[in-house]
Amino acid sequence: TQTFPSFSGHVSPHLCFYVDFSLPCFFLGLYVVGSFWASLLIYSVTVATVLMFLVVLVGIQL
Repeated sequence: TQTFPSFSGHVSPHLCFYVDFSLPCFFLGLYVVGSFWASLLIYSVTVATVLMFLVVLVGIQL
């Protein structure tokens, strides 16, 4: 029973330190990855729309 309090006392500051630093990093990473995928999606949709528009224009021309 004597090793358990010292063990928990040793672990809990490290755990709090880990949680304090990993949560903002996690949300920041989630934001960066999310904005990256959102911009990629918007870019691909824009390119697809432009390509469809060009295909329709060329089809009308032909």
